[in-house]
Amino acid sequence: MSFDVDELIENERRTLLAHPLFARISTLDDVRLLMENHVFAVWDFMTLLKRIQRDLTCVSLPWLPPRHILAARLINEIVTGEETDEHPDGGFISHLELYLGAMDEIGADTGPFRQFQALLQAGVPLAQALTNVDIPLPAKVFVSKTLEVALHGSTEQVLAYFFFGREDIIPDMFGGLLQRWAIDEASVPMLTYYLKRHIEMDGDDHGPAAKRIIAEIVSEPAQQQTLAKSAADALVARTVLWDGVLEQLHQRAAAQATCAPATS
Repeated sequence: MSFDVDELIENERRTLLAHPLFARISTLDDVRLLMENHVFAVWDFMTLLKRIQRDLTCVSLPWLPPRHILAARLINEIVTGEETDEHPDGGFISHLELYLGAMDEIGADTGPFRQFQALLQAGVPLAQALTNVDIPLPAKVFVSKTLEVALHGSTEQVLAYFFFGREDIIPDMFGGLLQRWAIDEASVPMLTYYLKRHIEMDGDDHGPAAKRIIAEIVSEPAQQQTLAKSAADALVARTVLWDGVLEQLHQRAAAQATCAPATS
């Protein structure tokens, strides 16, 4: 009997893609709040990717040939695109730095993330850095779940989080956002480039590559069941993240309504 992960996670995927958050976002202030949470997901995406690269290639000494050569080739190609992509103005840039540039462009607060990054660069343990910075709660919960998988999960669990929770959903999730939000693309060129680049790369290159990696190394029934469970968990975690951001938007709107001057 063939194993169809997509069928097993159809409900979780449908729930995520129909999330009311994106329909609720209507102003630049709303986009800023979303990005101030989402930047942490952009960062921990690379944590998943680097864990997979570590598992499928040799990044220690002495070097040894990879066991799954196709998977090694494909994951290295994905890393190249995510870690050193083409900058719209020339040169190269990581997608995280591109996203931070997009945040600066629209006036979103990058302070909490940059403080978090500075702590990591200073050698502060990851768990301590997460508690030492005023990170939005939805982002902190999401990152904590991702890191648990990246640090302690099996290869197939990490692959499921990476592919089904990120690469597979991004084209559908990001497609048409700028039009839906009625934001002039010319006024936010970095954000426009980031969204379009992710849709293009994940839909045409990285998503199919990740699926080929899974097909090559996840073959045993026990592995497949683990993959499916982790894929569902990844989609639920993303849904919970969006729930948290939506609640932040509602709370801010309620606070603004309370502070608004009464009209006669």
